[in-house]
Amino acid sequence: MVGFNLIYNNNDRHSTAVQAYNTDVDEQTVLDRITATSIDTSIVSAEDNNNIITIRPNSEHRYTNTFITLYNTSTNFVGVLEVAVKEVNTEVTPMIVSGDHHTLALMSDGTVWAWGNNTYGQLGNGIRSNDTHNSYPADGDEKRNDFLYPVKVNIPSDVKIKSIAAGKRHSLALTENGEVYIWGYTEVNNIVWGDYYQNNIVTRTGYHKSSYETVVGTANQERRYGIVTPKLVKLDSNNTQNLTDVISIAAGDDVSYAVKADGTVWAWGHNGTSGKLGINKYDSMYSVTQTIATDRYVDFTIPGHWEYDEYVPSTTHREQAYNWTSLDYPWYLWAEYGTENAVQVVGPYAGGYLHNAVSVRTAGDSVYVIKADGTVWAWGNNMYGVLANETNVNNDTRRGYPLQVYKGDGYSADKYLKNIVDIQVGANNKERNKRAIGTQINLDETTVIALARNITVDDTTKDTKQYNNQGYVYVWGKVVSDNATVNSVSAPTRETTLENVTAVSAGGNTVMTLSLDPDTYKHSTYAWGNNTFGQLGNNTTDSTSTPSEVLKGENVYSDNDYIEDAIQITNGAYFSAAMLHNGTIWAWGSNRNGQFGNNYRVNSLIPVQSGDRAADILTVADNDGDSIPLVATITEGETLDLGRIKYEHIPGFEFAHYAYSDVINANDGVTYNTSNSDVATVNSNGVVSANTNGIYGQTTISFERNQSCKRRSLHRTS
Repeated sequence: MVGFNLIYNNNDRHSTAVQAYNTDVDEQTVLDRITATSIDTSIVSAEDNNNIITIRPNSEHRYTNTFITLYNTSTNFVGVLEVAVKEVNTEVTPMIVSGDHHTLALMSDGTVWAWGNNTYGQLGNGIRSNDTHNSYPADGDEKRNDFLYPVKVNIPSDVKIKSIAAGKRHSLALTENGEVYIWGYTEVNNIVWGDYYQNNIVTRTGYHKSSYETVVGTANQERRYGIVTPKLVKLDSNNTQNLTDVISIAAGDDVSYAVKADGTVWAWGHNGTSGKLGINKYDSMYSVTQTIATDRYVDFTIPGHWEYDEYVPSTTHREQAYNWTSLDYPWYLWAEYGTENAVQVVGPYAGGYLHNAVSVRTAGDSVYVIKADGTVWAWGNNMYGVLANETNVNNDTRRGYPLQVYKGDGYSADKYLKNIVDIQVGANNKERNKRAIGTQINLDETTVIALARNITVDDTTKDTKQYNNQGYVYVWGKVVSDNATVNSVSAPTRETTLENVTAVSAGGNTVMTLSLDPDTYKHSTYAWGNNTFGQLGNNTTDSTSTPSEVLKGENVYSDNDYIEDAIQITNGAYFSAAMLHNGTIWAWGSNRNGQFGNNYRVNSLIPVQSGDRAADILTVADNDGDSIPLVATITEGETLDLGRIKYEHIPGFEFAHYAYSDVINANDGVTYNTSNSDVATVNSNGVVSANTNGIYGQTTISFERNQSCKRRSLHRTS
């Protein structure tokens, strides 16, 4: 066991929370010939008995989410239920998610914890700087905002959180009653000019001024630098009506999304030139005229232009120019606009509104929605053909409204991607350098992975004829090819080497999966793609297009060399993480901003635990279960029967709540060794015998239980 643990207590009981999605199927028809199958039988099973579907948690006590797939044999309709399993007497199912350079964890007691980069307040702990507790305070100002250990997010104690999401530099939390909290970077209306653009800072030789200060002055610094304490997302500009009835959330590149219980999709934040709000509108670029007004001032003239449906007249701004030397460089302007309040995503071809959605995922400037029928719809940035829909047919670089995603090598109506239960998106955020006027400025390299349920369809009749629970995956976007270079794959392509896939994740240009062994109920963790910082967890930095199994880290209890007990996985920009069966968190790859949460910045090519280390110890116990002194003296020829052994877990962090102990018989799965057999020996029943060879001295009796890999020494004197 290790310190930071998402499981609140150690009860041998659990419960399920089921979110049933509308599949537009007549109720009577569904009950007539419906079958239900669990994607991950190590978590829950699904049985159909006389038209009554029973979903039952597995006795393996794996507290996480999975999917129940539904199939109606009379109509060939399919559907999906997302099921969350939690311990009895706890608040919520544990969860871990990653942003570009920070991590969020939802503990089973309902509290949210965060660590990593906090430049924009994305950790939500009420402050931005960490000068006092930083492990490396001499590293410079760029690391002042990193928290290398978990800190508690300041969500009101009476609010129950059931889900979390992490974006590039902001975070979200979904409450039990369907409201959404947001914190981190939230500035949505911004005008940026210059010949170089990165992170909302305009930089030019002799001139450095933030775009927000340039245009609107120093007011509203919270928007520019981010919200450090979570606040509720609103529907109206007067902040009187909260966004409610939400069942799914996603956080992306300065934009957020929510799916409501009625199947509609809502968005807020930056829209961008790719139209990622999904309202069929785009931000624009305009050339800027500049003239020298005085020795130290320059007039910038922005031409008249359209912002969405509103025409904005020409304006001139006079700005101070520090050490200005020339005006030899062309200047242009991005007019970036968005909304702090949630707006509804339109439907295909901008007609009506998108409906029947069950989940939403995003990274970079591309967005994907899964509908209740298992189809996928996408909009936003289409660089490298990552939308994989009709946008690709015309080689368009963006789409401001959702269109259905295709699969395979061709784009035709009978090749839509179907039977998808989950999708994850990663983006490698590139610098936004100078681009030609009127072209897209986003250079994100996006990678997508989708988890599909295995439904066999007759090639001729298109009827569903076979169904089982073997999950498999599609991958597309910017992916690593066989020669370890990053290439574009513009259509979902099936990864044929993996079977029984139960979970997927993506970050940067790296993807991961969990595959279930149905006989042992253990998961294998596979990763492939970009491995620049060791985010594949295979003890190398070699990128690969072939799934490689993630190695186990120090003190991971496994029968082999690989992690085999992960139940959740997540990826950041250049790091990966997993939650194991016991609720502990492990991370690998880049740790530059403290993404591991282990109080260091050291990168790792294999998994490293998050949080301080705890202790699992064995001591000798009396009949009452109390530990006895660790040093004892026995006379030559006598024996000492250890009798009973006390197993005790001592948590590392204060929020690893589950300290516990147990007393067992000395011969119950405990192995013993002596450091000096000339002084004394010990047998398999825990009986220590002092030798009669005339050798007197001290020896250490060490013992360990099963695979705990922890030992505690006892000293015996003869």
